[in-house]
Amino acid sequence: MKIKKLTALASVIPMLAVSAPVTANCVSETSPEFWFAAASESGAECSNTIVYINRKKLPNDVYIDMAVFYRDGETYTAGDSTHIAFLRAAWDCESEYVKLDEVRKPDLTYEKAPFDALSSEMAAVSPTAETNYSAISYSLMTQPSATFKVTGTETISYPLGYTGATISENAPYGRHTIFFCDRAYSEAQGQTGMCANVFLRYGKNEDDEFFPTGSQLKNLNILVSDRMFGDVNDDSSVDSSDAAQILSDYAQNAVTKSSAFSTEQLTAADVNVDDSADASDAAMLLSYYAYSQANKDGKSLLKFVSYKPE
Repeated sequence: MKIKKLTALASVIPMLAVSAPVTANCVSETSPEFWFAAASESGAECSNTIVYINRKKLPNDVYIDMAVFYRDGETYTAGDSTHIAFLRAAWDCESEYVKLDEVRKPDLTYEKAPFDALSSEMAAVSPTAETNYSAISYSLMTQPSATFKVTGTETISYPLGYTGATISENAPYGRHTIFFCDRAYSEAQGQTGMCANVFLRYGKNEDDEFFPTGSQLKNLNILVSDRMFGDVNDDSSVDSSDAAQILSDYAQNAVTKSSAFSTEQLTAADVNVDDSADASDAAMLLSYYAYSQANKDGKSLLKFVSYKPE
């Protein structure tokens, strides 16, 4: 259910903007990652990295619920200390057809938060009429040497926070991306210190600040088409004929430098969501087709190819 939008408290913004002392942008041994998990009561097909909207079935506005997750790759016993003293997830969407919802904190009453944080140690920034920029942070920077303890066996035991998005019925076919803000993007937007980052304390002045980038930030791609995901020829099934059509168009494109696919077809054919339909997409379709024939478990192509935290 869509939550009524609230205006973020002015006092929240300074807390989120506080940046930990910068030491180096190293690659942490735990390789921190951020990603979204999406769900929809509207009927959109959702996964951790893709939301697919088939306009034949969903002609109106579509609302999706989203949870924001962080993973450091460590395995804990509940109550263990991490190295984390500050953590912030920040995200945005530049599509005028996607409106992000307010950011909601985890329910601490029922310990549905990844860390044993007090509400005063968490802060959130929700979108405004002018921007979709959103963020949630956990901070112990005012407490020397302090680090967060986990409430589960992994940092992905519970979400960092919750939000949602409305995709307009007027959204054009193609991809609309809700993306995590990395350091370069935030600086380019004049939002220095408002990107996804983690400050780690190892003791004995071995502190470090980590700025995830690239594949460590799993964006949420909202795909809008008029057919099923993978159903390039629009015959209501995903099979080898769709892979064959991708390969045919790919071969033509290699010669003429022009694809015959419509935007609707390309959106359905671009299985790995890299803005092209080529041999790698055909291979993924064939792999899925072989899987579906052998297993008969009803798993969709989208679920088959989506990012899965392990």
